[in-house]
Amino acid sequence: MEQLLAYARQFERQVWIQSLGRCLFLAGYGLFQFYLPIVFVNQVGFSATAVGVGLSSASLAGAAGKFASGSLAESPRWGRKKTLLLAVSLVIVALLLLAIADEFPLFWGATVLLGLGASMYWPVSNAALTDLTAPQQRNEGFALLGVAESLGLALGVAMGSGLLAWLERGQLLFAIDSLVMLAFLGVMQALSAETRPAAEAAPSALSGWGTALRDKWLGMFLGANLLFTTYFALANNALPLYFANFVLGDRDGSAIGSITSLLSWQIAFGALLQLPVARWLGRLTRASALLVAMLLWGVGLLLVWMTGVSPAPPLAIAPVALGTIALASVAYQPFAGAIVAELAPRSLRGVYAALSAQCWSVGYALGPLVGGWALDRGPPLAHNGWLALAVTSIAGLIALSLLERAPSRLASEMSPTPSRVLSD
Repeated sequence: MEQLLAYARQFERQVWIQSLGRCLFLAGYGLFQFYLPIVFVNQVGFSATAVGVGLSSASLAGAAGKFASGSLAESPRWGRKKTLLLAVSLVIVALLLLAIADEFPLFWGATVLLGLGASMYWPVSNAALTDLTAPQQRNEGFALLGVAESLGLALGVAMGSGLLAWLERGQLLFAIDSLVMLAFLGVMQALSAETRPAAEAAPSALSGWGTALRDKWLGMFLGANLLFTTYFALANNALPLYFANFVLGDRDGSAIGSITSLLSWQIAFGALLQLPVARWLGRLTRASALLVAMLLWGVGLLLVWMTGVSPAPPLAIAPVALGTIALASVAYQPFAGAIVAELAPRSLRGVYAALSAQCWSVGYALGPLVGGWALDRGPPLAHNGWLALAVTSIAGLIALSLLERAPSRLASEMSPTPSRVLSD
């Protein structure tokens, strides 16, 4: 108990408020992220490709949202707090539109607005945490946000399963979700503080983005990060539908309970291990920790492929596959955020976080589009696509190995302390 209290006291109050906000945001995010494809394909009647087009368009809109978020977060007029409140307001409007969308144009417009708002949240939230933590705290600070994410997602998935079983019209799930996001908006408005360093002069938008784009070490990380984000996108969007329609072989909705149990297991397992994994991997350089995460993603995707092609019962392999993906996720999160935070000049934290977050726009543009297309092509491609995806992790391992081999050059360019970026 004393150790727990000591851990809690190392973070200031605003860190815990940001974590509470992350939990609420992810509860709302979990309500729509996992169930949106299932509702619009199996209930509204859209094709998987059409839903994939909508979600990919949302990711493209998210690219603009992240640029806007990075610039607004560094603006003295907007700062972190106002940018965050704007982001969640856009998400609320989008969810209300999804609740009434029965034609593709309205669905497409709602998903674009959803992508714009949701994408604006991540850079400004991560920049706020960077403002609130010292360098030696950041691994565990981002791990704390990871725990909050996992708890929020678990709550959102559980709520979504129960609501879908109870609601006659599945789209009402999005209207209820808007209330969760409204609660998040109220908490952050009432309790959060502006964290942008008051003494920092805001760089011009073009010079700030130019500095980030010329940073070769950031670019090296972004290459590997594109693979990570594509894996996350496919796991969140295509994987539940793949399990429902190809592994459990049930399109009438009766498999929702099994899928929810699997997703809840994945999230709960990740939440339980987030802080221990962050502390254990904290002994390594940050690039080495990400190498471990990439290796785990490759193994997890290989196990997903096996759930569909192995003669063993799918529900015997699926928990192992999702447990491995959960480990990969919790190994990734603290160290990806910490590398970007340490690379960024103090006056450009929002810009660097936004540029890193662009990987999520690209990943979530490619993932749903390719995933939806593959699922529409039938069982051979739906199954073997996961094997092909697992093979791509080799490229990520190579990219991170190159980053691992250059710690002294990275340190000399970014900090007078030799181990500042790749390790604490």
